[in-house]
Amino acid sequence: MSIGGKIRFLLLLLGICCIITALSLNNSITKKDLLLHEAAVLQQNLAAKERIVQGYLNNPAKINELKQLYKDDKLAINFINTNRVNGINVLVYKEGNLQFWSSIKSFPTNVNRLKEGTSFTQLLNGWYELVKKTSDNYTFVFLIAVKTQFSIENQYLKNQIVPELFPRNSLDLATFTDREITEIFSIHKEYLFPVKLSEEYSKNIYASIQVWLWVIGLFSICLFVNYYCSWLAKRGLVVSATLVLSVFFIAFRLSDLQFFWFNHQFNLEIFSPSIYAQSDFFPSLGDLLLNVIAVTWIALFAYTHRHQYILPKWMVKGKAVGILFHVLFLLILSAAAFLIDDIFFGLIYNSKINFDITNIINLDWISWVCILILCIVWLNVYLATNIFIELSKQLKVTNKERLIVFLTLLAGYFIYKLAIDFNVFFLVYGLLIFIIGWNNYIQFRKFSIGTFAIIFLCMAFLTAIKYIRFNDIKERSNRAAIAEKLLNADDPKVINSIDSFEKGISSGFIYCRIF
Repeated sequence: MSIGGKIRFLLLLLGICCIITALSLNNSITKKDLLLHEAAVLQQNLAAKERIVQGYLNNPAKINELKQLYKDDKLAINFINTNRVNGINVLVYKEGNLQFWSSIKSFPTNVNRLKEGTSFTQLLNGWYELVKKTSDNYTFVFLIAVKTQFSIENQYLKNQIVPELFPRNSLDLATFTDREITEIFSIHKEYLFPVKLSEEYSKNIYASIQVWLWVIGLFSICLFVNYYCSWLAKRGLVVSATLVLSVFFIAFRLSDLQFFWFNHQFNLEIFSPSIYAQSDFFPSLGDLLLNVIAVTWIALFAYTHRHQYILPKWMVKGKAVGILFHVLFLLILSAAAFLIDDIFFGLIYNSKINFDITNIINLDWISWVCILILCIVWLNVYLATNIFIELSKQLKVTNKERLIVFLTLLAGYFIYKLAIDFNVFFLVYGLLIFIIGWNNYIQFRKFSIGTFAIIFLCMAFLTAIKYIRFNDIKERSNRAAIAEKLLNADDPKVINSIDSFEKGISSGFIYCRIF
């Protein structure tokens, strides 16, 4: 075996070892161990914040600083900038009257009822650890944010332990009905609250390591298969190599979709059906990304070896067969356009993902993954078109005949759309294929800024117009669903909303003056 063959075989062994290690990590720790580990991290973070608070309350100089906050702007701003980012705020009372507050988020209803020292209580917008100390006629109440509590939850407002205290979303406050819990104590060993594993917890503390082991393992195995297929292609078996690679990736994706041996190994947001789910082949955004990567790998392999594909002699010699090949080639690209259209319509219609590219700074990483998928799909269209064009060069068909076939099919579909529902999408897509063909047949793949500018312009135009159309369809559907709910007079939510709306209008001073 050559050195190259040994290296490729070692890649296979590396992939297998990484996957076995990932599987062993999955069974190396129980839920109880994970709960204790995560709770210890939370306990440590909370203790660090309590020490900051005690550093103020146990130091006479710091106590005097707190008394001066209401009249010393620089001192107050410095306190706010230093402690608010850590989820620590303070309320200063003098003779029972609030004199200074570092935040307006929450206030205890009656500060006199709070016990001296540490306590844990629920306020209007969340759960807080309160530390109270009375000094002369001053009362200091420090608030350490523990968990948020919003009346409405969405992608921005979530009821969870605050990131300043615990950045991972693996824990939640427990109730008396929960079984597997552990307690959190103050630095003075006073009981504060119980915690449990949240519904979105990762399966173990090695979750990130496990993900990377799976990625490295699968990537190594894919590289081994790719090297083997390249070895076959160099020996003239390029069709067999392409089939082996295609069967490998198709088997990989179908087996995962059927048995969930990969995407259910870890709890990642990208594999959550609550974000996006369309069909059995696209049950999550992560599965869509993996499907696109698999197709792209096959397309890149075929594109790399496109010059090695040789058509049968009976196809090369016959002009009629050559024309039929071009017709089939254009029909396949058209079918691909319909498939892409359906996939991205489902991605917008069946998801909660933000696609507002006009506000690109506020896009989250899920939105960027969708943009990446879109770019890869357009790359696949470009690769597939070049592969078919390279195959068509072996046929006895002139460029004039190719143009006639293209314009005939385009005109036929143009007439069909005039009778059904005319739009310009297919014309722009046809222009995209025409420009790629022009670059291959006429310019002989010579790099031209103008040519590629038109190609990118066509892709961008189709993306923008389709997004506007799909988003409009989704918006109309949502409005129709809301209208149907409003027609249901027995729904208590509808009755309450209308009643609140009527009271709000009747109590509005401006509206009363107008009407």
